[in-house]
Amino acid sequence: MIIEKYNLPSNYYSFNPKFDLIYTKVKKEYNYGNNKYYFYFNTLSRIINNSEPLLIEEFCTNISGRPQFINDNSFFYFCNTILKLYEIQNNNYSVNYYYISEYASKSINLDYNYKYARIFDLNNNFFCLNDGNKILLLKKDNLTLTKTISNNVNNLDLLKISNNNITVFESKNQKLILNNYEILLDGLNWNLKGTKNILNEEVYSIGRSNNYFVCKTKRSCILFEIKNKV
Repeated sequence: MIIEKYNLPSNYYSFNPKFDLIYTKVKKEYNYGNNKYYFYFNTLSRIINNSEPLLIEEFCTNISGRPQFINDNSFFYFCNTILKLYEIQNNNYSVNYYYISEYASKSINLDYNYKYARIFDLNNNFFCLNDGNKILLLKKDNLTLTKTISNNVNNLDLLKISNNNITVFESKNQKLILNNYEILLDGLNWNLKGTKNILNEEVYSIGRSNNYFVCKTKRSCILFEIKNKV
């Protein structure tokens, strides 16, 4: 059920607990003649009232890339062979003014499919990146690629059950397969504990929120609920 509908002047938007909403907007750089992204942070109240976006920081990036928040204070930026991690910091003079810290950023040259890449916090030492083709472990302190876990071209998504258990959604032979892994050696060893077929249809994408996930097939969208095993 659609409660409200808003037309956002943006190419990408994502919710963030600290700012309510972040979206990017394309501007024309007349000095260079290139289209580039700028980040605008907004609040839902300003959108509802049709106010101008609250520009906390203009952040010029390559237009082909895209951002993903990893927590309230930092986000990854995916672009071509570059992966960057930025921090959002307060300037200590105003509680309502934030800026994107270039000095706190980390980056790595990486062979990955940036258009489909998603990252989650695996544990205290590693981020885990899935781009549909590979599952990669990246060290948190410098984003160094530590290990390639999988080269399966059909990894649709990963679900972190606990610090020691990961489920990988795999599209295989027009079925949706769940591969359950036990995580050992602080994340360096992924031990396959079992597989389960949950859907006899080809799944093209998966969307998740809290305890639910939606599978998009050729004919429909199917909603699943994630429950604790009793």
